[in-house]
Amino acid sequence: MERRTPLAGAGLPSTLPSEPVLDEPPLQILLPVPPIPPELAGVPAVVRTAHSLAGEGRVFLCTRVLESIAPWKGRLSGLPIEEIGSYNGTRPLRERLNPAAPLLLISPDGYAQPDRLREFLRDARACGRASSWLASGRVVASYQPRAARWVERLEPWAKEVPP
Repeated sequence: MERRTPLAGAGLPSTLPSEPVLDEPPLQILLPVPPIPPELAGVPAVVRTAHSLAGEGRVFLCTRVLESIAPWKGRLSGLPIEEIGSYNGTRPLRERLNPAAPLLLISPDGYAQPDRLREFLRDARACGRASSWLASGRVVASYQPRAARWVERLEPWAKEVPP
């Protein structure tokens, strides 16, 4: 990134580097895991989505039942994926999220193609404001530039795992 300076023509370059730009905190991706997740070819859609989006940011699998993703943990090992549960007094979701980081919340009701999710994410980030992707009248994914805005809107009882 460069900025114009009044020094052009004085034997000095017409541009100087701008102030350093702080990097945006990494994207946080929330994938609520339903008690019986829909499957594609025997693999839960949420596991496929988590695996395909792990390179986009930090993925949180939000579970209500510990065993819901246990059979698939091996497929997710080594990826920046963390399980957040509402069992055994686990830390609330709001304590795990970086309030200043962007947030992508994906519906647990189906399977969105990863390329389409990336396209939505790219467009949402470019517009710089909260955005939702609707298909057939249902929300597929929602983007918040700052996670704090989403967490603030949750009811007090729902601050552990998104609905």
